[in-house]
Amino acid sequence: MLIRPSTVLLLLLFPIFDLYVLIKVGGQIGASVAVFLVIFTSVLGYFLFKYQGVNTMAGVKKSLLNGELPAKPLFEGALIMFGAFLLLLPGFITDTVGLLILVPWFRNIIWRKLSSKFQMQAGFHRSNEFSSGNTYESENSEERDASQPRILEGEYKRDD
Repeated sequence: MLIRPSTVLLLLLFPIFDLYVLIKVGGQIGASVAVFLVIFTSVLGYFLFKYQGVNTMAGVKKSLLNGELPAKPLFEGALIMFGAFLLLLPGFITDTVGLLILVPWFRNIIWRKLSSKFQMQAGFHRSNEFSSGNTYESENSEERDASQPRILEGEYKRDD
C-alpha cells in the first residue's frame, strides 16, 4: 500500500498547525490556563476512555451472547482508543476532535456513515431469512440452485 504525498504532508503540517493554535490561544487566555486545559483534557480523556471502554466491552459481550457479530461495539472500541489518543496529544484541535469521538451520539453518526459505505462496497446486505436476522449473505446468493438443500452447521445436545 502506497502512502500518498498529500497524506504525508497532512501528517507533517497538522501538528505544526495544532501547536500554532495552542500558542495563539495560550496568548489570548494565558499560558498557565492553556497548560491547565491541556492537562485537564488529558486526564478527562483517560477517565472517559476507562468508562467508555468498560461499556464497549459489555456491548461486545452482549452481542456475542446474542449470537450477533459485534462489529459496532468493536468499531466503537477502536474509535474510543483513537479519541483517547488524541486527547493525550497536546493541542486544542486534537482535544476537540478527541472529545467529540468520545461522545456516544457522535460515534453513532460515524458508525452510520461508515457502516453503510463499507456494506455497499463489500456487496453484502442483511438477510431476514432467519428469525434472528443475524446472517449476512452475498448479493450472489440468489443465484444458488434452489434444488440443492441448504445446509446449516451446528451442535445438538439432548437433555433427557
